[in-house]
This record gives sequence, C-alpha cells and structure tokens, in this order.
Amino acid sequence: MLPGPTNVAEDVLEAMKYSVINHRGNEFHELYDEIQELLRYVFQTENFIALLSSSGTGGVEFAVTNFITKKDKVIACSTGEFGERLFERINAIGAETIKISKDLGDTIRASDVEEVIEKNPDATVLAIVFNETSTGACVWEIKKIMELAKSKGILTIVDSVSALGGVDIPTDKLGIDVHITGSQKCLACPPGLAFVSVSNEAIKKNKEIHNNGYFDLKAYLRFHEKKETPFTPALPLLYALKIALNKIKEEGLDNVFLRHKKCAEMFYNFANKMSLETFPKEYAKSITVITLKTPPSVKSSEIVEKMRKEHNIEIAKGFGPLSEKVIRIGCMGIINEEIVNITTKALEQTILSIE
Repeated sequence: MLPGPTNVAEDVLEAMKYSVINHRGNEFHELYDEIQELLRYVFQTENFIALLSSSGTGGVEFAVTNFITKKDKVIACSTGEFGERLFERINAIGAETIKISKDLGDTIRASDVEEVIEKNPDATVLAIVFNETSTGACVWEIKKIMELAKSKGILTIVDSVSALGGVDIPTDKLGIDVHITGSQKCLACPPGLAFVSVSNEAIKKNKEIHNNGYFDLKAYLRFHEKKETPFTPALPLLYALKIALNKIKEEGLDNVFLRHKKCAEMFYNFANKMSLETFPKEYAKSITVITLKTPPSVKSSEIVEKMRKEHNIEIAKGFGPLSEKVIRIGCMGIINEEIVNITTKALEQTILSIE
C-alpha cells in the first residue's frame, strides 16, 4: 500500500519469466508496436511516446534536457519534494526560472499561473507536477492551467508519475506537450520504466536542442521508425508492461478511474470515522495518494512499523519536514474495495493500539 511501488498482479509478474528476445528483431518490433498502442490508449494521445528504461525521475530528466535551454524562461510550479526536484533540474540547465510555490498541503491554482504569466509574457515553458506524491496534493485545476499556457504559446511539461492511469488526465484534450509517468504507480507494473508523451510542438522545439546523451529525443525518434529503442531496453519489464496495460484496456479507462475514485472515498470516509485529518487542503486532496495527519503524540514511524510487523502491510511516512507528521497510502494500480477494507481495518487496530 505504498504510494509506489504499488501491488502487481501475479500474471504481470509471471510475464517477466518470458524468454529474452533480440531487441533488434521482428518479435521485438511487434512488442514495441503493441506497447505504443496501449500507452497511447492510457495517455489518451496520438503522440509518440518515449519508452525509457529508468525510474520516473528519468522521465523528468528526459523532459528537461530535451525541451528546455538556457534561452528559455520557465514557469516552474512546486508544492512539495517532487516539484522542488523538477525546479532544481530546470535551474541546472541554466534557464531563467520563475517559481510558483505553495505551502505543503496546498496546490497550484489557475489564478496563480495566470498572475505569473501576465507578469512574464515572454515565458516559453510551464512545468508542473500534477500529483505531488510527497504531500498527496493534486492540481485539480490542470485543465484551466493548460488552457492559460496554450493560449500564450507556452510549451507545457506535466509530471503525472503518481496519477496517470488512476486519474483522468487526457493528454491531447488538455494540450499537454510533454507528459511523464512511470511504470510502478497507477499502471501496476514493476518499477524501472518511464514513459513520456511528446507532442509535435515539442518535437519541433527539440530540433533547436543538442542533447547527445542517453535521453536524446532525436535518437528515440530515429529508432522509433524501426520500432526499437536506441539502447537495450529492460525486456522483462516490457513483457510485464504489456500485460498490465492490457488489463487496464480490458477494464476500460472510465471504469479504472471510477474504481480509484471509489477507493479514495473509502479511505477518506475511514479518516473521518477515526477523526484523522487529511493533510492536503480539501480542494487539493489526491485520489491516488492518501495523506493523513497522524494523531497527536503519535509518530508516523510507529504506525508504519506496526503495520509492517503486525499486519504485513506497507504504508509510507512523510518526506522531510513531514516525516513524522503524516502517513501516506497508495490508492492506485490494482486497488479495490477488499484491499481498502483490509488496509483500513489494520490501520484502525494499529492506531488504537498506539493511542
């Protein structure tokens, strides 16, 4: 029940036992085609999607190094640990960066972005974390924010690592140019893969950028024409990914989103019953990362440890200043009502035993 890596279905794990194949041969070309089609379904896009053998942070690195230069003026939005990492990586490129930051537990609103765009009409890129895994705060006004950026010709980069596949965030409909996610969250696949949807506008911008490293978009596009990746891919993970994505398609995206929403409501109803405060503000509460304040005088680490030892359930404590103040529960992937009930029952017993 961590907010990543999440639980993985047995048939997805079993798929990793398939024989290794030639990643430059016809069998791989078929696998590559299938995965591209399935990822486009989940991303809700017609875009090219880069398959990266990396963590979600590798996807962020890919986005920053391929679409931002020193000449850019970037609006970077931060509401927690992963927003800070995105901001710092953009700064490392040397771009002029205007930071929109909010207190932990708060989120970015469309009015925040509108104000900054008005003051910086020469901004060229907007980068934002849609679902902040460290706090459980989600940018629910993402549609308005994307509309504001696109109306000014601003390229958009969105990190949806802990939300895509669990929350309806349609890439093309929203106009997201560079959309990032990872395998180990809502896609319910083992960790080790990242995926980045890239719009035609982003590809055009990349033509001005020279990046000869491991994450060079131009190399990924060249090899895409051959239905390959430029470097040796993590084949066992791709086998697993195909099964995991097919399971999502068989269930249907609308049903997947509804299942995640219902399970989140169960967690929040439990929190009300136990008089546990949610950490994010009401308008920022995530569906996929449930973040609750610990009871007074109770440390997060105590709850996490007892859940692990006595109930064999893994949940997470907070990041940095929130380390001993909140617990975080992953409501993603193969989550269902039975799993939520088992988790909340164990959590109730744990909290009562500590108090």
